[in-house]
Amino acid sequence: MDVEQDKRKSILYNPNQIAILGYMVAKIKPHNVKYESDYVWIFTFKKGKIDVCEYFFDSGKFLNAYRGKIPQKPSARHGN
Repeated sequence: MDVEQDKRKSILYNPNQIAILGYMVAKIKPHNVKYESDYVWIFTFKKGKIDVCEYFFDSGKFLNAYRGKIPQKPSARHGN
């Protein structure tokens, strides 16, 4: 994967967790298909150290890009 853009949109935190909301654009190998997705990283801390790290993203889009499927453009109508 070659990351073209990785933008952190927001960071939310409390004493035991940090959530990072972001947006990524990358080309996924082996077919170099463009992949775009919002994501969330959540880090949970215990005794001052990272205890759990969770990463949420559109895995369906990622898998399609990995398989070489070019994403379809959304319909311009959007239910109108």
